Amino acid sequence: MENQILQNINSLQVGPSAIIAALTREINLVQIINNQVIWDEKQCNNSPGLYVEAMIINILTDRKPLYRVSEFFKDMDVEALFGPTVQATDFNDDALGNTLDRLAESNLDHLYSNIVLQAHLKHRFRVDLAHGDTTSITVYGDYANASSETLNIVRGFNKDGHRDCKQIVAGAVVTPEGIPLMGTINDGNLNVVKWNQQIIEQLPEMLKSLNSPETIYVADSKLVTIDNLKHLAKKNIRFISRIPETFGIVPSLKDWAFRQDKWQEIENISPDKNAAVYKLQSIKVKLGDRRYRFIIVHSSNLDQKKEKTLKRTAENEQKKLEKICKEISKQEFACEKDAISYLRHMKKKQDGQFYHLDAEVIAEEKKGVGRPKTKEKSPVKIVYRIKAIVSVMNETAWQMAKERASTFVLITNLKNPRENTAETILRHYKEQNTVEMRFRFLKNPAILGQVFLKKPSRVKALGYIFLITLLIYALMERRVRQNLAAEGKALQLSYRSKVKQPTGMLILQEMTNFTIIHITHKLGRRERYLPTKTSKQQLEIIRLTGFDESIYLKELSIVS
Repeated sequence: MENQILQNINSLQVGPSAIIAALTREINLVQIINNQVIWDEKQCNNSPGLYVEAMIINILTDRKPLYRVSEFFKDMDVEALFGPTVQATDFNDDALGNTLDRLAESNLDHLYSNIVLQAHLKHRFRVDLAHGDTTSITVYGDYANASSETLNIVRGFNKDGHRDCKQIVAGAVVTPEGIPLMGTINDGNLNVVKWNQQIIEQLPEMLKSLNSPETIYVADSKLVTIDNLKHLAKKNIRFISRIPETFGIVPSLKDWAFRQDKWQEIENISPDKNAAVYKLQSIKVKLGDRRYRFIIVHSSNLDQKKEKTLKRTAENEQKKLEKICKEISKQEFACEKDAISYLRHMKKKQDGQFYHLDAEVIAEEKKGVGRPKTKEKSPVKIVYRIKAIVSVMNETAWQMAKERASTFVLITNLKNPRENTAETILRHYKEQNTVEMRFRFLKNPAILGQVFLKKPSRVKALGYIFLITLLIYALMERRVRQNLAAEGKALQLSYRSKVKQPTGMLILQEMTNFTIIHITHKLGRRERYLPTKTSKQQLEIIRLTGFDESIYLKELSIVS
């Protein structure tokens, strides 16, 4: 029996591609890019905005290195996504590289801000809080002019603990819902203190555009320097941060809190069974030329790094005293008074936080020098020695040190303690991990390939495309979660139990094998259908993202 092949019928595994395209068009992404980037419509097959949209679809659908984008789109419904005039071969290395060059020539910070503002008009996400931080991103390849005016790619020790890596630094200011309000791609040697200085300068203008001047900026302890505090006051930025342990005021604030011992117990901030339990006290104190509110926070969970440091301190203290015990036991004193005086001096000088010298002065008989005469006894003299050992650990001091190490101090300029309670300030600060969650998305080095990213300027432009991609990803995640919450439902995934707050990655993974059927008729007319066995979960995700299956079955509203 001859093989029977159905002519002109194909199945395409298109994944979440149409959802991503629909989300980008909701915020007019292509038009914003085309309006800001300089390009010649007569000399370009497609617009830079369309190429950027294609890269975003590629990143979120398949995350293959960008030099395989044309290969990726050979298996996509290019006509439905971009219109009948666009071909998969349009997304070649040269076209994408040229797009990155055009982006690099534009004001990328301004471009990203305009995209965020348009997204806010459509989605109206929260902007009352903004969490800022940076992360290092490792890049690969040999870059011409690795140190340039555009972007310095440098070797360094990155935040993942890897040494001598080529890296850049990405910074983001993220809302509690994970929406990146601001994003920057920076030199690989930029430190967080300087990055925060840049954000302090730029943030007021962004908040003004969002009509949200009361937004609270939350950042880790790298925000807090004397200069930054002055700039925050000058720019009238409300903030919450953690004051570095190196500030002299921190020990005195901890001392005050433990003396007062009027802790306010806080209910679990995290639903995790093993989550830390917090208690706190607050006080207003002057730092520099201004008064701030300080929240002294005690955690039931001691940070592992701090505990290791404490143990190392105790061990070093014990070893030091053991050495001293050996040294002083060798010394002799002619009189008891001298021995006692020396012992007191050594104890005052050498007794540690956890161990001390446990010592006493003892008298010993010592034979005189030389041979005695016949029938005479050997001359004997009395000398005094110090018999010393290291004490057992002072458990009270050890526990107190652990208690203090489990304590940190927040600083804020927020007024009205009734509205901005100490507990509220702590909860805002603990949401700082929202930024870390978003950075995980940016850390995949696969797309920063070496094939056509030959210039630092292209690396920088691609970094901003990643930030835009993160924005689309976050908007998708937010909408699905909001719709689930509004309906009082959880999302049933095909390979696990129900999830009330699915991550964007779970949503994308669930859509990975989404398939459509193409039937091509004479004259090229094409019809699209969903297979009979299309999963209910995938159709539910399409609905929760705000669309229906028609985004896969007919051409989207095409933009060029």
